[in-house]
Amino acid sequence: MHHMPQLLEKNQKRKVKLATLMQLQSSLT
Repeated sequence: MHHMPQLLEKNQKRKVKLATLMQLQSSLT
């Protein structure tokens, strides 16, 4: 069960990256 938090963190980071990308796109258009 020790790897679960790490996996969650990775998922969170990917979500943040995706959100940042979306924000960038929306600000570009």
